[in-house]
Amino acid sequence: MITKIIKTVSILLFMILNLSGNKSFAQNKIDQKIQFTKTPSWVKKYPKPKKQEYDGSFSLMQREIQNNHILKEKYIKDLYHINSPRGFERFSYNNISFNQKKDSLLFCTISIHRKGKIIDLIEKVYIERYNNAKSLGEKKYEKTTDIEVHFDNLKFEDVIEVSYVLKNKDNTKTKPFYFEDVLQVENLRGTKYVLLIEDLGSIDYTVSNAKQKVKKYRKNGANVFEYKYSQKNVGDEVEQNSSDAKIYFYPRNNWNTIVLEELKKMELDTFPSKKVHEKVHELTKGLLSLESKITKVLDFTQKEISNLNSSYSNSNFADTALDLTYADDKSKAILTIKMLEVLGVKSWPVLIRTNEFKNEIEKITSTSVFDRKIIEYIFEKDTLIFDPFSFANYGKLRHRQFKDFNLGLRMLPNAIKFIQPKELIENELLLTAIYAPTEKSENFDEFGYFDDFNAFKYDINLKIKGPIANNLNSVYEKLDSKKIKKQYIEFLNEKYINIYGQLASKQIQFDFEMNSENGVINSNFKLKDTSKVNFRTGHELLEEIEGDRRTSQFSNPMKIFNVYDKENLWKSYNESKFKKREAFFKIKKADWMNIFKPDTLIIENDWIKYHKKTWESQDTIYASYAAEFLKPTMIEENNDEMVEVYDKIQKANSIDLRYEFDYSERKGFWFYNRFLPYLGLTSLVVLFFVPWVLFIRARRKLKKLKKQKRI
Repeated sequence: MITKIIKTVSILLFMILNLSGNKSFAQNKIDQKIQFTKTPSWVKKYPKPKKQEYDGSFSLMQREIQNNHILKEKYIKDLYHINSPRGFERFSYNNISFNQKKDSLLFCTISIHRKGKIIDLIEKVYIERYNNAKSLGEKKYEKTTDIEVHFDNLKFEDVIEVSYVLKNKDNTKTKPFYFEDVLQVENLRGTKYVLLIEDLGSIDYTVSNAKQKVKKYRKNGANVFEYKYSQKNVGDEVEQNSSDAKIYFYPRNNWNTIVLEELKKMELDTFPSKKVHEKVHELTKGLLSLESKITKVLDFTQKEISNLNSSYSNSNFADTALDLTYADDKSKAILTIKMLEVLGVKSWPVLIRTNEFKNEIEKITSTSVFDRKIIEYIFEKDTLIFDPFSFANYGKLRHRQFKDFNLGLRMLPNAIKFIQPKELIENELLLTAIYAPTEKSENFDEFGYFDDFNAFKYDINLKIKGPIANNLNSVYEKLDSKKIKKQYIEFLNEKYINIYGQLASKQIQFDFEMNSENGVINSNFKLKDTSKVNFRTGHELLEEIEGDRRTSQFSNPMKIFNVYDKENLWKSYNESKFKKREAFFKIKKADWMNIFKPDTLIIENDWIKYHKKTWESQDTIYASYAAEFLKPTMIEENNDEMVEVYDKIQKANSIDLRYEFDYSERKGFWFYNRFLPYLGLTSLVVLFFVPWVLFIRARRKLKKLKKQKRI
């Protein structure tokens, strides 16, 4: 009876689990709206990859990306190899993410290749769909979908195949052709095939940071571009190009035509609407100066209109942004331009590339190569640049300038040109420090050596000036004093100065003052109690014994370059946020300093101006350092020249403080008698060893004479 009950329960449980499994798949296919289709006829078939030895648990053997611009379809196929001999409990394919508004997804194949057979899983795997959206109040926007395909009971050497098509929902929309591909693929241990089909007849391409061949031919009345890129195992490493290796495809055109078309789409030739006029008057009511009115407008578009990463408007951009109170970078730029127009201020849009700098970008005639729109405007005969899409800015208009881009395109009719953040790098780092020796530095030890001879107390003032203060202020205004201290010091120590390890000590007094109106940050670091702290000057104070000298190198804590790899010195230059750096030191001479040689170094070329000077006056050593970067950016070809200058600056960045031994002044029995052992040993040699040798030699001669007499 009990056995029957157990069997019955087991059968019921099996049926429940089976039904629930079917139900979950039914929900997956119907409720989650997963669709399937056959592989499009235009897709080219590529050869299957040969198996090889792979590293890791699984590897991407092959990827195919085929883009049909005529049909507005994109086909992607991935092949994964299971490398683990134990098999996999579960493997999830999660490389699919798309915009619900723009595209629809259709799977073509989901299968496993096992021992020469293909197991079709199109109706058997569990597919999860995650719908994502950002919220502004009750409104949802930027709706995206992520897809995960789950595989169970995989075995060693299984090959998983997943292919799908993304179809553009709006085939009537004439978006300009543009394709940008990062050649390197994470976890790829094989080949990536790329095929592009278009019918424009005038497409160019540019390869950056790689040697990549591209095949071009005509087929069925269309232009076809095709290339393959491989990453292979080499021992424990992977043979590949750098992550900066890219290829760009774009229409052959001229920038003048492109900019004029883009300006027409932005509707900048129309007058500001009544709604824009009313908003400007509301914001500037009671204000007298033009600067205060411009400031109000910039504050409004930057702080009151929320940022949106995708566009919700194809026309009437300014009014739509005011109605919704959120907008993408283009709409925010247009709204700012229109509001400034009401104030009589001339302004225009600028396309910028905010990520890595590429020399080839000027050749790529497509607005798609840029990733944001900002504006330039005229104020008191100066051309200022402003980004309504960036973090909140504070202070005067000249302190609000935006410089975090590598290349920009000025979209001003009859004055179209590429720009770089030239005068925009007006940030300055100014350091003044006073050092005085602690009492410990006056003592010698019993062996005649200095005891903590380089211990100093200090008082350091640090000032940061310029637009960068806006960035720091936006971070610090919401923090308490402890977090401000920590983040500020981390920001400085990371790239710009070396404030010493004792900075975290409780003996350090830290003062911080932010003046957002003038774009200045003042800070002070001071030792509170020198009796408990052995402070050593500089981030790398070296001691050397040079014959009868003791040398201490006092290092300038301000970094001129932040370099870990001299081969990429040009990148360090481009990442710098300070155009000018100055340091001034007053070092009170300690008793042990009896040799100091004044020094001067001047380096001036087209990209850097560096001055160093040290001198002595009234028992005080003075040192001044000044560096100014003259170019906004450098390129890789400049690196060798930069390294040569860098080595000179690094060598000059220290002050030699020396003590030359005068033995007659040394104290202590051991010092005066330190050579007695050597003298004693010499005496032993002379008194005992030499007579013994003479005795042996005399004895031999005596024996020799006796032999001769006998003969």
